Amino acid sequence: MDVVILVAGIGSRLKEKTKEIPKCLVKINGQSILERQLEILNEFNFDNIYLVGGYKINKIKELLAQLSYKNIVLLNNLDYLTTNNMYSLSLVEPYLNGHDFFWLNGDILFTKEVIQGMLHYQNQNVIACIPHFYLNESMKIKTKGKQVIEISKLIKEDESYATSIDIYLISKETSKTLFLTIKNWLAKDKNSWSELALNAILDKQYFTYYIVNTPWIEIDNLDDYKEAIEMFK
Repeated sequence: MDVVILVAGIGSRLKEKTKEIPKCLVKINGQSILERQLEILNEFNFDNIYLVGGYKINKIKELLAQLSYKNIVLLNNLDYLTTNNMYSLSLVEPYLNGHDFFWLNGDILFTKEVIQGMLHYQNQNVIACIPHFYLNESMKIKTKGKQVIEISKLIKEDESYATSIDIYLISKETSKTLFLTIKNWLAKDKNSWSELALNAILDKQYFTYYIVNTPWIEIDNLDDYKEAIEMFK
């Protein structure tokens, strides 16, 4: 099984902290977000971890040269200024189409228990989420029983079951449908969220959810940064 981490964004809302480095390299208590993610993921012996960079990608290369991991492949989204993370995700299609893989964003902190728990759902499609928790800017999910029937930032609070923590497990069969949907979507609009393609296949592919019971945070702005420092000491 493989992993893809999307790390191409600028992170402009973190202001001075991302002036010289990509958001994934912002340090939380002395260790960057990306280092924390890689440290957890490499406990599980994944085959390959694909990073899709863009903004200040040379800084990511410099970090990887200092680390001992041998299973990391860095891809470059040369169009990161005019595209969004759906386009970044499309760049791993040659490697991950027809494969099981984890997909996550490079601006989140989480614990190893999340990956450990999701790995119990072998050959399934899983969205990690925090139930009965609502964040305006995050992806929310609607459910019917154990099935996820919608994912969107626009879901209203009274219709939302949970907030996604931006970690997804995609089965090898569903990967084919996902990448085809992404290809068709990008032919019309290259500046879209990858979750729009995910939402478009929920009526064709069965997705369930994994409930997260350990600390998690998405770091979008300075308030998130300060909260992360307290949460992940």
